[in-house]
Amino acid sequence: MSVSITMDRLLVLRRLTRALEQSVTGYVRGHVTALSPLCRPRPILGDFVQSPGKETPSRPPDRVWKEVEAAYEALAPRAPFSIARDLRPPVDIPGTTLDQSPLTYVHSTDAANGGRRIVVTKPFEWILSYSAAGPGALRDLLADKNRDAGELQRLVLVTLVLNAVLKQLPGVVALFADLRIPLDTRRAPEFGDLPLTVLASAVPTLRPPDDVLVQSTEMTGTNTFQEVVDVDRLGAIPDPFRARVAEVLAANGEQLPSA
Repeated sequence: MSVSITMDRLLVLRRLTRALEQSVTGYVRGHVTALSPLCRPRPILGDFVQSPGKETPSRPPDRVWKEVEAAYEALAPRAPFSIARDLRPPVDIPGTTLDQSPLTYVHSTDAANGGRRIVVTKPFEWILSYSAAGPGALRDLLADKNRDAGELQRLVLVTLVLNAVLKQLPGVVALFADLRIPLDTRRAPEFGDLPLTVLASAVPTLRPPDDVLVQSTEMTGTNTFQEVVDVDRLGAIPDPFRARVAEVLAANGEQLPSA
């Protein structure tokens, strides 16, 4: 979201954002690392994937694989991928540790500010991926005119596998939500209709108006910008557990005392 802001205020918010980013990112990374073993693909997809571990699926993996296969066949021939629809399992996933990469998007400024394309980072939202197939690798491969079609197919498939695995793990998804880093599935224009798994913390951010945005990028000499923390909205960060307690008390004729 874009909010009116001055350059002086922007500098203050940048310092606050850097301090918060270090703390929140460490918090998120710790939990992502701890939950990684629960999200390995072999217990869900068995021999349809080639990855570390020797787990055996508790249920036949054929149905989940067919979902991955159908999603891939719909994506493969379309931009920006344009790759073969034929699949030959297993999918090679040499690294199944979960990794997080900052979420970015492209913002085009208005005509009065030059219609510039600026790559904006959201510091408290991340794309979740297996370490063997992060968005950076996929982005680099798509930008390569001489790209390896086989490797592109693998990266797309690994992304689809993670999405499919998490659908089979509602308990893990609930844990992420309870930790205030809920999972969401989104699309990004640069990756077409590929479903990306996104972690979004409750820390709100803002993007300044285009004139301040352009001034900031001119000062740094880049076409990139990081959203900054929205201090005015920090007080509204929800507390699901407190809300749950308040709901139970209200149902029994009591009110939760104010903090």
